Amino acid sequence: MFQMMTPAEKAEVRERHMAVLAERALLLACDLQEAAMATDDPDQKARLAGAFQKVSRGLRQTHYLDARLDRELARQAQEDRAQAAKADEARRKARKDHVRSAVEHAIWLEYDDDEMQELVQALDRLLNETAHEAGFLDDPVEIHIASVTASIGVGRADPVPTEEAAAPAVPRDPAPEGQPIDWSTFDDPPRRSPG
Repeated sequence: MFQMMTPAEKAEVRERHMAVLAERALLLACDLQEAAMATDDPDQKARLAGAFQKVSRGLRQTHYLDARLDRELARQAQEDRAQAAKADEARRKARKDHVRSAVEHAIWLEYDDDEMQELVQALDRLLNETAHEAGFLDDPVEIHIASVTASIGVGRADPVPTEEAAAPAVPRDPAPEGQPIDWSTFDDPPRRSPG
């Protein structure tokens, strides 16, 4: 049955056993010491004193092992916490990379180089602030992508047009010399007057 226990359960059983052994060894050592002090027979006193020394040594070893187990358990707990923190950091980094990749793709599709640089910097700042929040790993990644995208202003439904975007589309060279003009490139091609 002991072999089927987890390490933590085994440690708990060992802790209880050590406590019982220490208590019984102390009682026995006290009995032997009292008996050795009470007897006038030198041989009996020597035997009892020898037994007392052995039991006392066993008691000291029990306490030493108990302290050693405590140190090992504390070290194991520290290692477990460090490993959990490392795993948590790795998951957060993977989530940040996922969100960053999706939002950077949207930025790349919609904005020019100058705007892209500013938006990517805003994206990095926001991700560094939010990556250690409690819900960052719990909520679906799509929620974070949508939230970050909206927070830095990517993908607005009705972006404000620039002057260049608002200007009518006019071809730089309507047609090479001697070729007919392609009026489909104009917003409102001129109509022929009937005649």
